[in-house]
Amino acid sequence: MDARRFPNVRCAVGAVLASMSLLALSPSAAFAHAYFEGSTPAPGTRTSSPPGEVLMRFDETLNPRLSTAAIYQTPSGRHLAASVSFPQALQMAVRPARPLPRGSYRVEWHSVSADDGHELEGSFTFGVQADALGGATTTVAGHLDGLGWLRVLLRAALYPALFLFAGPLMLRTLLGGGDRDLWLLPGGTRRLLGSDQAAALTRTERSFVLDAGITAIALAAGVVLVETQIAAGSLSPSAIHGFLLTNTTGLARVGLLVLLAVALAGAVMAPRYGGIAAAAALGELALSGHADSASPRALAVAVDWVHLLAGALWLGGIAVIAWIWVRRLRDAVPELRRSVLTELLPRFGRVALPAFLVVASTGILDAYIQLRHPGLLWESSYGRTLLVKSGLVGVIALISYTHVFRLRPPSRCWWRSRFRARPPPPGRSPRNQSLRATRVCCHCRPLISSRSRPMPAHRSSPAGSITEAEASRDRYGSSTSTAGPRQSRLRSKVPQPSRRRAVRPVGRSRSTASRPPCTWF
Repeated sequence: MDARRFPNVRCAVGAVLASMSLLALSPSAAFAHAYFEGSTPAPGTRTSSPPGEVLMRFDETLNPRLSTAAIYQTPSGRHLAASVSFPQALQMAVRPARPLPRGSYRVEWHSVSADDGHELEGSFTFGVQADALGGATTTVAGHLDGLGWLRVLLRAALYPALFLFAGPLMLRTLLGGGDRDLWLLPGGTRRLLGSDQAAALTRTERSFVLDAGITAIALAAGVVLVETQIAAGSLSPSAIHGFLLTNTTGLARVGLLVLLAVALAGAVMAPRYGGIAAAAALGELALSGHADSASPRALAVAVDWVHLLAGALWLGGIAVIAWIWVRRLRDAVPELRRSVLTELLPRFGRVALPAFLVVASTGILDAYIQLRHPGLLWESSYGRTLLVKSGLVGVIALISYTHVFRLRPPSRCWWRSRFRARPPPPGRSPRNQSLRATRVCCHCRPLISSRSRPMPAHRSSPAGSITEAEASRDRYGSSTSTAGPRQSRLRSKVPQPSRRRAVRPVGRSRSTASRPPCTWF
């Protein structure tokens, strides 16, 4: 956790913010626009007579309040009066007010999906008794044209702010969010810091969450206004009503703003329960995105919601821990560092590891729902952005693994401390074991040597051989004893208290006087 010892902490924080931003830079509507599929007359064709209307077909239901089209004469660019109608949900027709004279014409269309409110613009040409200028090319405006670049920037800033706000709030709900049981301040860490520093850290965390919440609300409102301007062409009450209040996606955008405001109020008045409103706000975000137009719709929205919840818990938790603790641990005493490593990180790990696994699994499932084919991973902009985001998530996971299992000292690693080998109990060291074995062998030697059969008394001893009595004296060290070998054997089997006390294991509280020596080890 020390930035000087572990410089990869800064890399991890940078990767976290980059992965949050990529959630916005990924074309959230790459497969959620009302795409142009064809027209009558077809693009680039030459007709022998003026058409009564130009019929265009799209792949999604159109919003009739916001979708428009117009006819221009080429190459002069003169606008021709025409009316727009919608014969079917997927069709838009342009009927010129007067029959078209001989020449080339360009049709410019602006489609807004009724499912998710995302817009597209494009154009194509055709000719009346003349060749079409531009051929059969159909032009589609890019995502950065017009105010598209501003929308991308606002969304790129919205996701990090939303994760930094929702993640700590949900962690308060799951792990503790009161002033006395804040999850960032376990009991041992709080005692080491003292009451004043603990209160200062609590205020810092609360200020961090509130600033992120205010920023998220402002950015969400900015995204809604810019998207309304792009889709409806103005910010008039009728345009706002047509974009936000006529479809599920628009209502979800409004719900996102409302729930973020409720979560911000909960962060001030009821910190422990503000995470519920923050989780609901992430659900509104999933409902207002491209998942709302995917198939199956309910599964896509649920997977996207769970993906956002897990990402906010994992990435938001990492970011707030780094913001609160990295600077404080630079000059902290070793006891405080050890307390953070052994109390705070395991507490966060109970949520972070499952959240990471959920992010990975739901990301794969979401990619399958949106793409349906592996080749689109590198052929489409959505797939390429998804690959980059997956790479950043892998970098964060690798840095976390390196920090936990490689760079952190083993004595401070809570994971290793549970599985490391414990020292032997007193009296069980290899040296004591060898000494005990030697003593037991010396104690049992008379028993083993006394089992040899004595020489019969009626046999005469050859010259120079020792007698049984002499052998007994040599065997038992007694020069005055006149007892026979059987009595000596019986006497040798009698337990010797002094010898048992000498070989009793050190540190044993239980008496082992009744145990045989061979069972002590």
